[in-house]
Amino acid sequence: MIIAGLLWGDDVILILGGTLESRKLADFLKSNHYSFLISTVSQYGHSLAREVSPNVQRQVLDEHSLEHLCWEKNINTIIDATHPFATNISLTAIKVASKLNLNYLRLEREGIKIPVKNSLVHIVANSKEAASLAPQLGTRILLTIGSRQLDYFRELIKEKKVLARVLPEMLSLQKCLELGLQPKQIIAMQGPFSKEFNKALFKEKQVEVVITKNSGTIGGVDTKVTACLELNIPVIIIDKPLINYPRIAYEFCDVMEFLQEVNNDLSNKS
Repeated sequence: MIIAGLLWGDDVILILGGTLESRKLADFLKSNHYSFLISTVSQYGHSLAREVSPNVQRQVLDEHSLEHLCWEKNINTIIDATHPFATNISLTAIKVASKLNLNYLRLEREGIKIPVKNSLVHIVANSKEAASLAPQLGTRILLTIGSRQLDYFRELIKEKKVLARVLPEMLSLQKCLELGLQPKQIIAMQGPFSKEFNKALFKEKQVEVVITKNSGTIGGVDTKVTACLELNIPVIIIDKPLINYPRIAYEFCDVMEFLQEVNNDLSNKS
């Protein structure tokens, strides 16, 4: 049976998405005539993915629901193109792929080269360390880490002048308000942003410290860091979590090589 242009009787690739690279990947797979399904978490990510393909579903996946999805949709390959900091779904996907004997590939965005010798740059392992360090560097702090990590900054929000730049979507705004941020402290905008835009914003808001994540150039971390350095503003960078991915691709040519290997294995088994 054909649903939305996808033949569910065939082996299907599951793209764990919600990122720009996941949409580019979907476009790439479509142009190479692969059957795929995109899974996203947020409504915003779902609507963006729908611009690339109708084969999109929105669902928060745990181990059980991911297993069910793979069985239901005849998934034989999982390509994990989630955000570099979405560790839970990545670890779940690796576990489910191993359990069900599925092919797994991580499409990884490379982080930027961080100027570690600059005294304005502070690299930390996680959000908890960032929240602890920030008050030592300034009192007017801008969070550019998205809304899902804001809980770690609950006490900081109570004690310091905190601003948060988040996506202009309902869940992000609700999270900010729940944590005590006032509307004047919330900057709801879709990035990434240029260096000049960041500089103008940092100056306008009189920012003394910027907290960001090493989410690569796609996440705009390079322009944030450069803007901070030119304005002499300390920047705290939360480094990418370490995950032992079974296999990683950085370019679409690596993805194609992987899929060709998968196809060869299937041909040999048949």
